Amino acid sequence: MSRSSMIKNLALSIVASLVAAGLIALLGWLLGIIIVASVVVLITGGAKIVSFATSHTGKASNIGILRVSLTKKSPTDSLVGDIGNSFIFWGITGHRTTGNPRIQEAIVHAARTGGEVKFLLMDPDGDCLDRRAKLEGRSGSAWASEIHEAVERLYSLLEPYGIEPEVKFLDEMPVWRLAVADRQLALVNFFLPGRRGTDSPQLKLCMKDGGLLHVLLKEFEYAWARGRWNRTIL
Repeated sequence: MSRSSMIKNLALSIVASLVAAGLIALLGWLLGIIIVASVVVLITGGAKIVSFATSHTGKASNIGILRVSLTKKSPTDSLVGDIGNSFIFWGITGHRTTGNPRIQEAIVHAARTGGEVKFLLMDPDGDCLDRRAKLEGRSGSAWASEIHEAVERLYSLLEPYGIEPEVKFLDEMPVWRLAVADRQLALVNFFLPGRRGTDSPQLKLCMKDGGLLHVLLKEFEYAWARGRWNRTIL
């Protein structure tokens, strides 16, 4: 091989190496952006959901988001005025919700009018309850007791009217905390690592065709179908 050919090949090799190094650096930069963006989404939670929704729809209200609260949040009983013939709850124990006198009154009213009252709670005998409790620095056995008490409350509220509560247990790590009035209005939180669902950003949603509440109710129905019920565990 001539000297000129060797020099030419060496030059091409150097250029190729520089191009490859540049591409690797570019990919590393892009990966860094993706990682940072993912962390930001995990930290800011609901705020990023709304930002995404707004950028893709023009207005968050177009997909049924009425409000996002990062700090000050609405209690579940703020839905009482909107509960007519349906109340759905999806959470860990349901203890505070079933212990609220205003919610109790609304539940009895909905059930006595032939409406829908559904509670989907974590399985008190499941492995996931202990795992989630440890993430929050809580006791799985204490949570199991709260679940038992919540279900017994529902029975004590509805059995005098000859109504059996619709309750199911799910042995899965919780993602959403839902309280839904008449399948039209909802308070939604999600479970972050090591934090209670009510400590996460809260969304207030209304039903819209193709909106977020429509999707979350579908998720609830799928989870309800996977749930189990056996009162003997109580």
